[in-house]
Amino acid sequence: MKISRIAGAAPLARVALASAIFSLVSARALAETSCPSPSWTRVPSADDMIAAYPAKARKDGVKGLAILQCAAQADGSLAGCVVESEDPAQYEFGAAALKLAGLIRTTPPCSEAQAHGVRIPIRFALPAEAADERHREAVYKIPERRFRKFAPAGPYWPDRALLLDQGGHVTIQCQVAADLKLKACRLVWDTAPSLGFGDAVLRMAARGWMTAAPLPPGASEQAELWWTFEVDFAARSLADEDDWPGGPPRVIPVEPPDRQVLYKTTHAVAGLGPPGGYYPDAAARAGVPGAAVVDCRVNDDGALNDCTVFSAFPVGWGFDDSALRMAKDHYISAAPLPDGQSPAHARARLTIVYPKPQ
Repeated sequence: MKISRIAGAAPLARVALASAIFSLVSARALAETSCPSPSWTRVPSADDMIAAYPAKARKDGVKGLAILQCAAQADGSLAGCVVESEDPAQYEFGAAALKLAGLIRTTPPCSEAQAHGVRIPIRFALPAEAADERHREAVYKIPERRFRKFAPAGPYWPDRALLLDQGGHVTIQCQVAADLKLKACRLVWDTAPSLGFGDAVLRMAARGWMTAAPLPPGASEQAELWWTFEVDFAARSLADEDDWPGGPPRVIPVEPPDRQVLYKTTHAVAGLGPPGGYYPDAAARAGVPGAAVVDCRVNDDGALNDCTVFSAFPVGWGFDDSALRMAKDHYISAAPLPDGQSPAHARARLTIVYPKPQ
């Protein structure tokens, strides 16, 4: 599959005693392939970062992250910056980031979307941590057209975050193999752990959706080194119809399942697809399609046990309860793996799709 470097997915500035990671992300700008992504012409120096580091955070030994939303001016300066989020909230990392915004310059925007869609994550790291980190860009596979809105995560975008229109920022550390694949990855930072961003990035790395960018000419990979990768998730919404040719989809895109689903036919009902008689009554009457993702323990024969609902959409129509009943009644099971493959673990995620009733 073709791959492409996604601008803004990795740090663009490094300093010796503190680090700031800047990325330019705009939902519409990502789709404008004819409009080059802007790049930084000036970033804060090491002394600037030290001067801006919140005193209380330094005293308490706390690192932090602030995300700004700014407008890019024709002269490359930023204006109208506001704090989108800061973590931890009580240490004034947002105020520190606003002080740094005046020191940042970018290439002039080539579209109105870029002019109003500059999103800048700035991560503050303590001196010892910054000195030990080796930051590196990531390269991502190009999502198919229906997932372009969710670049760079594509189909791995956490559906819980999508339902709430929430974004996040994740830091992982990995070793890099000779073929640039990531291995032994560990989660370092997740600004919204309850929304699943950290889990999504670890799965992206494990499945080869994201790999490491090549080193400069003459440098060689050292398998024992740990590299730091930053992945930024700008908030996305299904309600933003301009990003969906023909209107937004009725069912959210869920990440690729670990195993495919097999259905029995004992409860088959014409017009309700594979779920048949388990299709939620209210949704069937209203003609509402949906999807549910369940996390289950899979027996050797494919039977599902100890299932929990990872996500379901639309909320409130009973797709979550339906999926659990199908698993409990053994109406669904996990399909066998291809010849020569063995399950990586005893649990797996499976996606149950409820097509629009006919």
